[in-house]
Amino acid sequence: MKKLTSLIVLTFLIQATVFSQPCLPEGITFTTQAQIDNFQTNYPNCTEIEGDVIIYGNDITNLIGLNVLTSIGGEFLIKYNALTSLTGLNNLTSIGEYLEIKNNYALKNLTGLENLNTIGGYIRIYNNTVLLSLTGLENITSIGGDLYIGLSNIGGNPSLTSLKGLDNVISIGGTLGVHSNNALISLTGLETLNSIGGSLWLDSNALSYISELSNVTSIGGDIQIHESSLISLAGLENITSIEGGLTIGSGAINNYLTGLDGLNNVTYIGGDILIHRLNALSSMSGLGNLTSVGGDFRIGDNNALISLSGLESLTSIEGSLYVGFWGYYTPLGNPSLTNLSGLDNLSSIGGDLRIIANTSLTSLLALYSLNSVKNIYIGHYYYSSCGNSSLKSLLGLENIETNSIIDLTICYNDSLATCEVQSVCNYLSAPNGYIEIHDNAPGCNSPEEVEEACITSVLEISFNETFTISPNPLESTTLIQYTLNQNSPVTLKILDLSGRVVNILVNEFQQQGEQKVVFNTTNLPVGIYFCVLKTGEGMQTKKIVKL
Repeated sequence: MKKLTSLIVLTFLIQATVFSQPCLPEGITFTTQAQIDNFQTNYPNCTEIEGDVIIYGNDITNLIGLNVLTSIGGEFLIKYNALTSLTGLNNLTSIGEYLEIKNNYALKNLTGLENLNTIGGYIRIYNNTVLLSLTGLENITSIGGDLYIGLSNIGGNPSLTSLKGLDNVISIGGTLGVHSNNALISLTGLETLNSIGGSLWLDSNALSYISELSNVTSIGGDIQIHESSLISLAGLENITSIEGGLTIGSGAINNYLTGLDGLNNVTYIGGDILIHRLNALSSMSGLGNLTSVGGDFRIGDNNALISLSGLESLTSIEGSLYVGFWGYYTPLGNPSLTNLSGLDNLSSIGGDLRIIANTSLTSLLALYSLNSVKNIYIGHYYYSSCGNSSLKSLLGLENIETNSIIDLTICYNDSLATCEVQSVCNYLSAPNGYIEIHDNAPGCNSPEEVEEACITSVLEISFNETFTISPNPLESTTLIQYTLNQNSPVTLKILDLSGRVVNILVNEFQQQGEQKVVFNTTNLPVGIYFCVLKTGEGMQTKKIVKL
């Protein structure tokens, strides 16, 4: 009996070895249906192909002849054939490298891959004209490389309406890219996804919402969203930091996104930010917890943007700040932007401050906290279309440390007559780089004009110390005090963030000595204001916060 049992076991092991063995380390390419049908005859007991597999032939209509395959050690490429599904691959469980399914004109779904659970590299699925769903990929829980459904500049899957089939994917080691799928109206199928090791890139689909991404907690690269139909960014609430950059817009014009809500918990963005071509965006609401940016911050070509409110927590930008910029031989300003409110707490810019082609911008007062910047460009030294035609004053830039400024450009701002703020005056007296000041309003048409205005308009530090406002912040009334070293004409005005005068407290000739003015704010809404004191000794500005 023992001998019989041993014989049965031995027979089973021999059969297992015979019927399951690796083969074809050099890989194999199928170009005809006959090659598929004769596979098991031509390669008996071949169930684990060690090399690459390519299926590429117009007359290939089914894969039944490959139903013994359990693994592919290399790449698996399916392209240019007449398959309607992948039935026949039902026993395939692993692919050592990538899976690429492209240019299949009859493929409707991925049925046949139900047992596939391991892919060592990326998945790319694109240019499949009638592909309706990704059904068949339900057993995949993680992808080692990128997942691309459609490829930018190459093509998508024009009939695909959802990502059903990816329902159990929890992590993607590389980038998640969803591109050019013209009928894709939702990301249904990605509800369990929580980790993207690379970037998230959504481009030129028919997406209105991305709420299916609500379980994603980490993204290792960029977030790039170029969706013309997108209404909301809800779904990104669990992202607290972005290691790469953030781009919203930039491709086709979006006429629906009114705010950036969905990014409310993001505190840090390591790369560049680009907010571009969002025609319904009126503010930066949704970025209220963002404190620092590791790269450049560009805001341009947003036609309805009236302020930058929503950025009140932002204190530092390591790169440059562009409010409007030059692109493709045309200025890309924000034509409705009237002020920079929202940047009230921004204290440092590691690169340039560039304010270009914002035709309605009247005030820079919101930059009052800024104390460090490399180069300043208000307009462009060469292109007249890059000026800010409604800007009247540089008030708001006075607290920038002069030794941080290298180059200074103030050009083609038609209404700009007041350039004699402390930082500019100090810089002109000891410049660190090149200076371009021209084609502004009289008083700011050349370095010489500004220097002349500086002689009489900027207060000494000793005077600044006698100009106080207390309490500040305030709820109703506050006391403004200042000391005149000599008899002088005095104006004391209250301005809002747009530079509009909301109250004239003093406009008279006053005697030498200490002066006190009570300011009642009862009729003013909560917000930030600026108190501008001008005397025969010069001009000084103080920020007021009404609670």
